[in-house]
Amino acid sequence: MNDLGKQVPDYPLVSAINNTTGELRATDFIFPSTYHSEKQLLTLPSLAGDKKKLVASLASGHNLYVYDTETKKTKIIDARSKYFPAEFRDKSSEDANEHYQYMAIEPLYLGIHYDRFRDLYYRIAKLPAGDNKDYILERSAVYSRFPRQFSVIVLDKNLNVIGEHLLPADTYVTRNITVIKEGLIISRMHPMNKSISTENSIEADIFVWSS
Repeated sequence: MNDLGKQVPDYPLVSAINNTTGELRATDFIFPSTYHSEKQLLTLPSLAGDKKKLVASLASGHNLYVYDTETKKTKIIDARSKYFPAEFRDKSSEDANEHYQYMAIEPLYLGIHYDRFRDLYYRIAKLPAGDNKDYILERSAVYSRFPRQFSVIVLDKNLNVIGEHLLPADTYVTRNITVIKEGLIISRMHPMNKSISTENSIEADIFVWSS
């Protein structure tokens, strides 16, 4: 176990607030201390859920952590991208430039979204740089904030992976993703998207899962 793993015990990942009294309490949904047991990884947690469970996705981990709101127990589900390597690279440097480069070229899970209209989950997977590493590193100031390419992993209500859709590079933005009745809205406002002709409007596409 590395030094960070020793310093980070199981601590509450989610807290609940009473909207009437303002009382804040920690839940039994705890951060997995084993996440940093072998190396220091990027965390960036993302949460989604329905009435029966909360689902946590961490940036540098294939697993999803699923908290049952009735039993108060957490189970772990493997929900990896088919485009990702088995292991994630250590993120131990605090240097700003190295951080930007890491964010630009490394594979990362950047969000989990629940679709209450279809009872599906969508996990956002930023692809590793691969053969485009040098190109991406030269533009790390952009790609560290706006990933060049990502996929959408589709999971059913039980968090089984039922598909993965790869989106074209330099087109979509991971930050502006919303689920509505019509489908999954993903913004097309990527800074490198040359098809965007105006800065006075926002363009987006709606995706609907079809098995």
